[in-house]
Amino acid sequence: YHDAPQLRVLDVRPARDDDSGYDASLLFGRTPPWLHARACRTLVIDIETVPDTGIREMPQTIVKALTEFSRRKEMDESLVRGLSPFFATVVALAFGEADGDDDAPIDVLAVPRNEDEAATLPDWAHAVDEATLLESFWSLAAGARTVVTYNGMGFDVPFLVGRSLAHGIPARVDLLSQRVKLRPHLDLPEILGQRGRGPSNLDVVCWALGIESPKGEMDGSMVAPAYASGRIAEIATYNRADVRATRAVYRRARDLLLRFRTDWSE
Repeated sequence: YHDAPQLRVLDVRPARDDDSGYDASLLFGRTPPWLHARACRTLVIDIETVPDTGIREMPQTIVKALTEFSRRKEMDESLVRGLSPFFATVVALAFGEADGDDDAPIDVLAVPRNEDEAATLPDWAHAVDEATLLESFWSLAAGARTVVTYNGMGFDVPFLVGRSLAHGIPARVDLLSQRVKLRPHLDLPEILGQRGRGPSNLDVVCWALGIESPKGEMDGSMVAPAYASGRIAEIATYNRADVRATRAVYRRARDLLLRFRTDWSE
């Protein structure tokens, strides 16, 4: 303070679980023990969501607001619910290291409705509840230098923030206010510079760049029906493919665009 040291460190050692007053969850959130080994320097993520609250369960004032909004946007009411963190939940979050080997692992945090559905998940998908998924995301994001998304500014991150507010979970990293900067949140559509020039969703960009599209037997509109019928493993597979495609687009942009920008360094 005022160029004078205020604290003298005499010793440093790793914290132990039995240290008085030490609670790892205050630092890292309520995260699975295996998650710390999956820390990523450049974290690429994608989420899948489904409507949570049925319209018949809502107060009439909420139904009116939802109906009027849907009418103005000329959108189906169930689709509007699926896009809002106030009416929907996160059921899958895929993540992995964006830099490194092509075969770097991609994990999925999935939210099955019961143990039978959890048993159908492959070994790279991990059954959690939504609160644990959210705390795990913020822990990963806090440890990353860069979080990479495709349209994360428009959907994924605001949705994660909204759901975290609903659960009372701290959003540990500001990933929204620095839209024009490349870190801590790199939203790929922002750097591709093609907004408003025609369709530029992930499927279109993958097709144009010769990257395998994640849109195979499932797309975003099919996630809610799949979840309702207990097909959480299919959702996790689709979510994982989205991250694999996003990672491929990022690497192309990193090598051909970002490396020449003065505001980017490895």
